[in-house]
Amino acid sequence: MSPKKLRIDHPLDEQYQALYEAAMAVAAAYLEHANWLIERIEGRKLRTHLMISVRVKTPTCWVATWIKKVNVKDTEKSRSVAKKLRPGSPVSIGQNLTAEMPKGEGFTYKAATFNSLPHEVREVAMHYERLLADLRKAAQENRSLRRTMTNTMNRATKVIGQCEGSISAAETLRLANLADTLNKTQ
Repeated sequence: MSPKKLRIDHPLDEQYQALYEAAMAVAAAYLEHANWLIERIEGRKLRTHLMISVRVKTPTCWVATWIKKVNVKDTEKSRSVAKKLRPGSPVSIGQNLTAEMPKGEGFTYKAATFNSLPHEVREVAMHYERLLADLRKAAQENRSLRRTMTNTMNRATKVIGQCEGSISAAETLRLANLADTLNKTQ
């Protein structure tokens, strides 16, 4: 199965594609920055279990969300969580699954979302979240403007068609009336 791609059939779709690519770059930069930071912190073993997922949901929609990596352990609680994350799919011990973090209202994840991260990594994650929030907002505005433009263009095309039809019908009636008048005078 090929990965989903964004459809480009409107001038605003190119900008939307650029926003998607910027979100992908933010996700990659976060992972690189967090790993760089973790390698340089001495005295504590740090890790991050939160990552950014940027994916195309439909040919006209992409999303950028934070996901949590969940390691399936040999405990009843861990297996129960795994079954909720992947219902109907076989899950093996030691497998890593991902769960999408709830964002809530607006364009930005709440700061509390990142409380489970070590302080040093939390600051980095919140910085990249602010970048993603700006991209989400711009993407939403882009889609809203695209819908408005499409609806306006469709309405204008419909009205133009109606006007042309009305003018044509009036001209046809005038010509028919003129022909009828000429026939009566002969």
